[in-house]
Amino acid sequence: MEFLFSLAEDALRFLMHLSRWQFWSIFWPFVLFDCGRYLMADLAVLLRSLVVRQDPAEEAFLTRLQAEEAVVSVIIPAHNEAAHLGQTLASVLDQSYPWLEVLVVDDGSRDGTSQVARRWQDQDPRVRVFRNEQRTGKASAQNLALNFASGEFVVVLDADSSLSRTSVAEALKKFCDPQVGAVSCNLRARNAQAGVLTALQDLEYLISISVGRIAQAWWGTLFIVSGGFGVMRRVALAQVGGFDVHTCEDLDITIKLREKGWRIAFAPRTLCLTEVPATVRGLIRQRLRWDNSLISLVLRKYRNLYDLSAANFSVRSLLGAIDLILFQLVQNLAFVLYPFYLYYLFREATLVVLVAVYFVYVLFSLAQFATAWALFDRRRLDLPLLLYVPLFPLYNNFLLRPVRLAAHVGEWLFTYTYRVRYIPPWVGKRTIHW
Repeated sequence: MEFLFSLAEDALRFLMHLSRWQFWSIFWPFVLFDCGRYLMADLAVLLRSLVVRQDPAEEAFLTRLQAEEAVVSVIIPAHNEAAHLGQTLASVLDQSYPWLEVLVVDDGSRDGTSQVARRWQDQDPRVRVFRNEQRTGKASAQNLALNFASGEFVVVLDADSSLSRTSVAEALKKFCDPQVGAVSCNLRARNAQAGVLTALQDLEYLISISVGRIAQAWWGTLFIVSGGFGVMRRVALAQVGGFDVHTCEDLDITIKLREKGWRIAFAPRTLCLTEVPATVRGLIRQRLRWDNSLISLVLRKYRNLYDLSAANFSVRSLLGAIDLILFQLVQNLAFVLYPFYLYYLFREATLVVLVAVYFVYVLFSLAQFATAWALFDRRRLDLPLLLYVPLFPLYNNFLLRPVRLAAHVGEWLFTYTYRVRYIPPWVGKRTIHW
């Protein structure tokens, strides 16, 4: 313990005596990537929230939909989700927007998912249940439900998630702009109190999704409509041919919609609570699955994003793709190499410098948390996350960044998306690979 206190004291003394040149030579990744890209955007979001109020046109649009009793189709694909499906359906059927049809697709479950779904179907006529005897994958299950969906708007929702009561209504407001083809929604961890790891993921969601996607939507560079909870125009989905079954459908469907000229909005007042991995192994497996899409989609399948002569070329889509490359692939690579860079500069003093860097990132994370905490109405519930802020730089920089880089390199060299577990092998063999 005495060693740790001494190390912290040396690190603080080191920070206090840095010259301007020394500061830039050590903290250039922080200034170039984190401060410029994230902190300034967060502060801009906070300042804008002080002067911008709810658009009256959004309220008027929602009122018109309710008066017309416009149906919204909620699609819930489920594979072995008997333990969670009931809670999900309860939250959907309790929405403040009542004109819903709920399409549950049991995708080859073996745990009683169909029985749970059919009990809810017997209780509420808005619920319809479909079953694939053989598992086909989430995207295929969603496409099946699309064939029976009658609503002008389609909600896609994971079977292990639950919605706040006004979430569907808040998402629908964004469609008052006729150019909006899809609305990305707010996600938080439902099992945040299960342990330190789940709390850190909830903190990550608060900072990166709740705040980060507000700024991306403003700039027109938002590339993700989460498959956990997103809302889309049915005509837009039909225009792009639904969901491609061979890939990570979240990023894929968003890029396809953008290519057709549709805008992607973000609805910060929505709230979807979703189960997050409770173990390090489960988290790593999840992020390896998520993060390989940068290579498989942004750099491989959708290479036309960078083709200035393409008929559907969009400057904002190009900027969004560059943003993903710079602040995922390049930043992750830079940070993984960063300790070796510091060792080259400081040799035996590297540990002290790393602790100093850690202190700077703690302050950075604290500023991000304070911004996010001030923006949303869950202040009392979110305040305990403050206790995990000192751990967040370790979680984000020394766990998530190396995993993301491993996903990028693995997909680039070994094309792991050709044989992913979340797509049944018999489906993967019959689809196009990029």
